[in-house]
This record gives sequence, structure tokens and C-alpha cells, in this order.
Amino acid sequence: MKKIMRYSALIAVGLAGALSACSDSTAPGALPEAPTPGSPAGSPTELVAQGETEFTATVGTTIEPGPAVRVLDENHRPVAGVSVSFGPERSKVVVTDADGIARFGPWQLDTLARVYFIEVRVAVSVQRELGVVFHARATPGPVVHFTASSGNNQVGEPSTTLPNQLHARATDIYNNPVRGLLVTFSVVSGGGIIELSTSTTDAFGLATAGLWTLGSTSPQRVSARAGDFEALFEATFCDTGHPCDLVPVDLAYVRDGAVWISGADGPRLVAHDASRPSWSPDGSRLAFFKVNANREDEAICIAAEPFSGMVCTPVDEPLEDMRVSWSPDGRTLALSGIYYGGGNSQLLFLDVATMTIRRHGTIDQSVWSASWSPDGEKTVGYTTESVFGLDLALLDPKTKELTVLERGQGDFDALTWSADGNRLAYSVWVSASGMRDVRIMNIADRASNDVLTNASDPSWRR
Repeated sequence: MKKIMRYSALIAVGLAGALSACSDSTAPGALPEAPTPGSPAGSPTELVAQGETEFTATVGTTIEPGPAVRVLDENHRPVAGVSVSFGPERSKVVVTDADGIARFGPWQLDTLARVYFIEVRVAVSVQRELGVVFHARATPGPVVHFTASSGNNQVGEPSTTLPNQLHARATDIYNNPVRGLLVTFSVVSGGGIIELSTSTTDAFGLATAGLWTLGSTSPQRVSARAGDFEALFEATFCDTGHPCDLVPVDLAYVRDGAVWISGADGPRLVAHDASRPSWSPDGSRLAFFKVNANREDEAICIAAEPFSGMVCTPVDEPLEDMRVSWSPDGRTLALSGIYYGGGNSQLLFLDVATMTIRRHGTIDQSVWSASWSPDGEKTVGYTTESVFGLDLALLDPKTKELTVLERGQGDFDALTWSADGNRLAYSVWVSASGMRDVRIMNIADRASNDVLTNASDPSWRR
């Protein structure tokens, strides 16, 4: 019994010695000494969000409570009395309280539907600062305005199809587009047929119906309904004195991812999944690009009357946004990329008879999107020399004189001349509707009309 007690005492003494040695150790990797309770906090080393950093709310409303952050030192203790700046331009400064917290307060959202942000910053030194970013997605409010956006007041012959689709637009009280609203289109007067009678509003608040074939009696009206909201579209017969030739016959264009040709009896479909049509010089053939689901070029195709078939050849190395230009004899197609401000563009040639492509080399990209007039006396193209942006201008190759036809209030594209050289057709981006329209200009007086809505890439048959 005495021996057992002696060994126990020795073990106890050994443990005590070991613990004493550990307490005096200064070996590398030893844990830092814990801060003394009640000691003052150190300098800021960490800035953390208190609560959510991502918010979603309706435009014009207030997010409450708003953004809040906490400032901590290296031992994760709150630091009081620190200046914290809030806002994109540090428009508000808040001092942290005893808990190290700075609160922005209620966050009042603007009336524009978009993503807003608040940057929170704490300066640690001249060259270093801590930061946290809060985001708020302001979503549109309920529908307040429901209107006929485009396709209204068209003219046509009885029992013919109008050239433009109908678009109804839904917006909130601040005119933000409302997405996801189910809209039904129906003929309410005069007979006739409306294609694709139901549609859901898109990111621009637009619901799109199919083409409208007129009936035989006046008045001609179509109703677009969404719940308790209604917008009316009207059309007029040409025999009441309204012109019916706003859209030229045989104008090729792109709408809803397909190539169409305007006609006296309404538009004709040439090809689905197609883009950038171009008529041959004699008007007998139409060249265009076939595209995939991502609208990337896959092949160059040529179709002829009655456009029931086509011949195509793959484009193995497609250029960005390629354009087609026919040689005067109609035997060759030049394929080139549009200018976007960097490097040179490859130029390819397609032999129409054999449908084979050969590479020519590169071209100077400072000359782009130009189109010769039928008489060869002038060209029309785009210039970026104006403070307005992209301008539409005429160039006399002999005198080098540049005449601006239209200032760059929109994004112009795809120039084409009428056979008589008196008019131009081109596509333009309309920001109000979020769509491209085909515009025709009379060069003499520069008067223009948007003759096709939700359409682009016109090509005039000569």
C-alpha cells in the first residue's frame, strides 16, 4: 500500500513539472495570449455585413432595416468610434457605436427598375481600406399603363395581310416595363384573322401578336387584353385615300429569326433560322446566312424563286457579323466582317456556281458598311466622326464630300438602295420599344418612315 502511494506522488510531481515547463515555453507556434477582459479594442482589421447583403424590393419603396456593418479588430472584438462611409460616392458617413456597428438606415430605392448598390468602406491606412458591397434589385410595380405600342394605324387592302406585327406594352406607374403578363389578341370589328393570339410580355414589357389579315368591312379593330386592361389597334383600307405602298414590294428583311420578302399580298417566308439577306444584282436570287440556336453563322445559302429550296455551303471559320455583297455579274459573293474598332477583317469569296469559298486576305476596317448607289456615282455608309455617335452619310468619291443624312440618335445597320437610287432602306434600333425597325428615307428631302417594326437587315430587289 505504501509503494502505491509513493508512485502516485511521483506521477503528480512529474505532471506539475511538465505543466510548469509548458507555461514558460516560447517555442514557435505558441498561441497568442488572450486579451484581458475589458481591455480596449485594437485597430480595425475586419469589416463584416450585419444581415443580408442582397435585397429585392419594388421601385420607389424603402428597404428597412437597410445595410449595416460591424468593425472588428484582430481579436474579433468590436471597435467603436470608427468612421464608415456608405454610398457609391461615399455620400454618407456613420460612426460605429459601442458594438462596432454602423447602420446606413432606411434605403430608399429610385423609380427606375435596375440593380442599385451601396459600397461600404473603412480606411485602415493611406493605402489600405476594408470594404463590403450591398445590392438591391428594384423590380417594377404592378401594371398601370397598357398601350398599343406598335403595329397600330396600318393601311392595307381588304383581305390582305398587314406587314407589321402588333405589339402591346405593359408598364408600371413609373413606365418601367412589366414582364410576364399574359396578353390575348382578338379581332373585335370588321372580320379578319390575327395569328398567334396569345403572348407574354418580355423584358421590354412587350407582348407580340402574329400578323393581322384584314377582313372586308370597316372599321378594322383588334383588341389586346390583359386582365382588366385593354389596348385597341386599328387599320384602314387603302381605298379611303391612304397610301398602301409604304413597304416596297420584294424588300427582303429579317423578323423573328427568319428571312421574309414583302409582297402585294403580304410577307412571304423564305427560310427559318436565317439572317442578313442580300438580293443578287438581277433580282433572281437571294443570299443569306443560316444560323444556329445561338444565332451564330453556320452556312451561306442562296435561294431562287419560288423559294421552295436553297443551296448552302458551310462557313468553317465564320467572321463576326458577316455581310454579303454580290459582284456586279452575280457570279461571286464577298463575305466580310463588320468593323468593331480593332484589327483587320478577313475577306472571303464564294463562287456561286460551285458554292466553294476561298480566302482573299484582310481588308482595311476603316471602310465598312458602305453601299454603292445604282449609278455608281456615290456611296452611303456610316461614320463615327460626330459627337452624336454613328451618323448616316453620303460620300462623293470624286470630291470626297461627306453629306450627313441622319445624325446617330440610333444604331443604324444594313444599308440598301432602291433601284432608282432615290431612296435608302436600313435598320435602326428603337430604344423606346427595344426592337429594330426597318426605315426608308427619301434622299432628296431626307424624310423617313419606319415601315417595318421588329425587323432588320433589309435588302432591296432591283
